[in-house]
Amino acid sequence: MTAFLAPLPVDALYGVGAAQAATLRRYGLHTIGALAAMPEDVVCRVVGGKTGRTLRQRARGIDPRAVVPLRRPESTSARHDFQRDMLDPVLIRAALLDLVAELAERLRARGQIACGLTLSVRLADSARVERTRKLPTPSGHTEDLRTAVWRSWDALRTARLDARRVGRRRVLRTRGRGDALSVMRICKSPCRRFA
Repeated sequence: MTAFLAPLPVDALYGVGAAQAATLRRYGLHTIGALAAMPEDVVCRVVGGKTGRTLRQRARGIDPRAVVPLRRPESTSARHDFQRDMLDPVLIRAALLDLVAELAERLRARGQIACGLTLSVRLADSARVERTRKLPTPSGHTEDLRTAVWRSWDALRTARLDARRVGRRRVLRTRGRGDALSVMRICKSPCRRFA
């Protein structure tokens, strides 16, 4: 493991951000191998105590976090980019329908359900607007997701999009815990899987 990690740049190490990478490079630590070879007390002085110990351990191939191979993702998204600004409501609805079908198929394949859905739209002026809608009943059915998307789209159109050109991207996201997914920003109680 260490032979694989050693030649990689230091910013390829999980947990090293741009600022930490710049700090490490200033001290001559350009590769993961150089970080692993540095004494722990020196690394701790460079990036801080707990962070330094953690990064040095990871550079040496030591990561105490449990591996959960069958853990289901907590969110999923589908995206469609138009080649140009799009005003045609038929093409927009067709793109949204494709995204919904893709998300629903992915949820069913994973054995998951969604508690809600977020529609994110980038406008022609690069502004981005989002609408999140909670589903009445958690579901992975295409029709339930489609209804939520249509309502979110209609709310976006009437609230803001009538005055602006629609941009190039549509993103649908779902997020949650366990067997259920939710896009709600704060979910007080996780949704349960319904048989």
